Amino acid sequence: MQIFRRACALGLGLGIALAFAHGASAATIRSFSPQNEVAQVRQVRVSFSEAAVKFGDPKAPVPFDIQCSEAGSGRWADERNWVYDFVRDLPPGTRCAFTLKADFKALSGVGFAGKTAFRFHTGGPAVRRTIPGNGATADPEQVFLLVQNGAATDDSLRQHLFCEAAGVHERIPVKLVSGPVRQELLKHFVDKLDPQTVSTVQCQQRLPAGAKMQLVWDRGIATPTGVATSVRQVFKFQVLEEFSASFSCQRENANAACAPILPVRLTFSAPVSRQLAEGIVLNGAAGRKKPYFAQSDNEPTVMSVEFKPPFAESSEFTLTLPAKFQDLDGRPLVNAALFPLKSKMGPYPPLAKFAAAPFGILELNADAVLPLTLRNVEVNLPANRSAPGTIASLKLDSDADIIDWIAKLDQYHENTVY
Repeated sequence: MQIFRRACALGLGLGIALAFAHGASAATIRSFSPQNEVAQVRQVRVSFSEAAVKFGDPKAPVPFDIQCSEAGSGRWADERNWVYDFVRDLPPGTRCAFTLKADFKALSGVGFAGKTAFRFHTGGPAVRRTIPGNGATADPEQVFLLVQNGAATDDSLRQHLFCEAAGVHERIPVKLVSGPVRQELLKHFVDKLDPQTVSTVQCQQRLPAGAKMQLVWDRGIATPTGVATSVRQVFKFQVLEEFSASFSCQRENANAACAPILPVRLTFSAPVSRQLAEGIVLNGAAGRKKPYFAQSDNEPTVMSVEFKPPFAESSEFTLTLPAKFQDLDGRPLVNAALFPLKSKMGPYPPLAKFAAAPFGILELNADAVLPLTLRNVEVNLPANRSAPGTIASLKLDSDADIIDWIAKLDQYHENTVY
């Protein structure tokens, strides 16, 4: 019986020892963040499965050997959680490795099992914004400024940055813009930024006017440390139309000359300064005309100019532009060879109308007449007195009655009464 009790006691002791040993070997690093590729990093957080230090111990050891180009410092948040704060947000291309020290043990005295080495990097450079902005218009020979979160190597830009444009069935490589042009652009747009974080590029061929295009920041663009981006970025633009001017006037039909009683217009595909537009001249048989601007129109730029009628019928005229006519971006007219532009006015169109006044005055005892304008209609125009209506005589003796009837007539001027 005693032998049996001793055996049970020995078995129980072995069981407790094995359980303790099993529990001790289960100490692990429960979580480590960040890992792998993370674009923005300012802090590392580590959680242990059991107490690793006495909370508040000023001599609590640093648990990791750290390999990282960026400076930082560690601290214990409590007995199980350790935090490492970097001095600044890690730039792209930063690689860091944290390896648990071999002699670091839990507060219970046991070592840590499982994964004890961790690595992460901040990836390749990414574009934060573009100039001109994403979705904006771009010149056919646009130089793009790419503001990045870090530097990118020239070789990787040439290999993995390209343009695409509607109507062009292949990728368009970019060229890097350098020298005085780059310096002027940096000074004008991003003078307070690190020049190493700004790329100035241009598509190697002129972009089709009016086409949709995109600039592709592809995977593989690398930092000077060799870390390449793994995420593609696409920036879309609308290419400007060529700067051109188009003449228009109203005609009786497609083959007719301009109607001399209606305005003529010159329209531009891009804004021009009003001062420059005021120098446009229309020379014709009736003399020299300048563009018409409404008295309330004080805009400094214009998209079109208009010349008011009347013009001499069946005559030629010429539209002349000022020297060095260009848009606000300094682009000359693509169709400048058309100017001075010559065109013709046609004859006045047929017209038959009564006076525009609200009423007509007939003299007493005179022939019954109403003023009527005839133009380019038959010489022997027959009069028709059979139109619907009633003709009546009204005699008024006082000025008050005359004024009252004038007011009544005025109510019907250019109005319909049912």
